[in-house]
Amino acid sequence: MSTLIQLVVKVARESGTVSSVPSTAQSQTGRILKVVNWVNDAWGEIQNGRANWRWMRKEFSNDLSTNTFKYTAASFNLTDFSRWVEDPLSVTMYDKTTGVSDEGELTGISWEDWRIKYGRGTQDANRPTEWCVTAANEFAVGTKPDAATTGYVVRGEYYAGNQTLSADADTPNMPVRFHDAIVFLALMKLYAADEAQEQFERIAPRYNDLRQMLERDQLPRLTISPTATLV
Repeated sequence: MSTLIQLVVKVARESGTVSSVPSTAQSQTGRILKVVNWVNDAWGEIQNGRANWRWMRKEFSNDLSTNTFKYTAASFNLTDFSRWVEDPLSVTMYDKTTGVSDEGELTGISWEDWRIKYGRGTQDANRPTEWCVTAANEFAVGTKPDAATTGYVVRGEYYAGNQTLSADADTPNMPVRFHDAIVFLALMKLYAADEAQEQFERIAPRYNDLRQMLERDQLPRLTISPTATLV
């Protein structure tokens, strides 16, 4: 496991450009502040590098409200929310009175179809059967939940937003064995700023190799449909 200060120390030592390594990443100035910023820039760039990193995919489970079609991330108390997973089969729901034995999939539909079916005229409340993501990045169900039971629980998935490392003990939330990718990329940023081309070219292959391993481990695997035709 690598904390923020451990990452900063490793970058500082590897760079060979810092006279003494810091004991904290807090309230730094000069060269060490740049190292701290390069570490966080590298971590942010890695997180932004792909839209579907496995470690950033999370689950939610929340109650639906009677007569309420649309829900924000705040409605579901998701403080690290970025966007919903829009796999049509990723959302389920059950009646709280019956319990999880009642759980079944909601059908994912487009926002355009939702507006036609549920966004016009008077709508009766009933058990929801469909869901979508709205143009405003809200989670919407149809029909609107009724009050005939003790309520419904909806379960699904979302992607978390970027994590920023601020406290010394903060740890990147990707798998530990890939934390050196942050170090290598931060060093590349340091060498680029210093115009140290030889050092940049020395570290770049190490980053690229580890990045490829990270992608193999943390991106969805490609599969071939059993009905696909090879030509």
